[in-house]
Amino acid sequence: MPGSKLGYFNSVLTDKGIPLAATITVFDQGTATPSTIYADAGGVTPLANPFSTDAIGRFQFFAGLGNYDVQVTGPGITSHKIENIRLSDVTQISQLMDVTTYFCVTPEQYGAKGDGQTNDWAAFNAMFTALAGSGAPNRKRVVLNPSSYYRISSAKNATNVFEVDVNNIILEGPGMGILTLYYDGPAATNFMKFLNQPGYNTIREMMIKCGPGDSGNTRDLSPVVNIVCWDDTKYTTLDRVELVGCAGKCVTGFQWMSEVRHCIFKWF
Repeated sequence: MPGSKLGYFNSVLTDKGIPLAATITVFDQGTATPSTIYADAGGVTPLANPFSTDAIGRFQFFAGLGNYDVQVTGPGITSHKIENIRLSDVTQISQLMDVTTYFCVTPEQYGAKGDGQTNDWAAFNAMFTALAGSGAPNRKRVVLNPSSYYRISSAKNATNVFEVDVNNIILEGPGMGILTLYYDGPAATNFMKFLNQPGYNTIREMMIKCGPGDSGNTRDLSPVVNIVCWDDTKYTTLDRVELVGCAGKCVTGFQWMSEVRHCIFKWF
């Protein structure tokens, strides 16, 4: 590596603003392979991987140009990962990394294919179940693959296709108008039901379609009555979401401190 161009990353870990010591592992992006990293810009001094922050949560490393994942572990931290960090030509990238902010996962980590053919219900259900019981930091972010869409062909029960009993979850898709979730399973009352939780739940930047529709644009072909609903969940937000195909309502729920903005609702 000496003589090659290196990228540089540095950061400070905090927990609600308080500096936090932890163990850092750098992986080649999307793999479980620890990266070759260095303590200096010349690539002369190798840096152990994993390595520790200093007493006030600071850390830095140099590595070859490219994309990396940074895993944070330590007392009181179940798991925290920043994915797809891109290092460019020895330019300092500095950020305050709050481990209480995001616990980022993808459905693929739980077996989803996202190929539009495979039934990915079991993978999504396993993901929601794991997040509900993980004890992870407060904000849980699910990033959905922009390259394809997830077909859902099963249901939790006749009432709900998915029961999301997760506090403070963000479901983030590739953008409004891009088909992300397609449901063609058995009849159910709700596609996605958020159960009673005290925190903030958000769906953003995606299209959810339930049923095939037809040339007559009838909603009668939809297998679900409602697409997204919630009980007494506080602060539910839908932002730039397109909901297509239902026999009842696209969105329904207890509306206290909830917000729906920049959304498109269609029957078919």
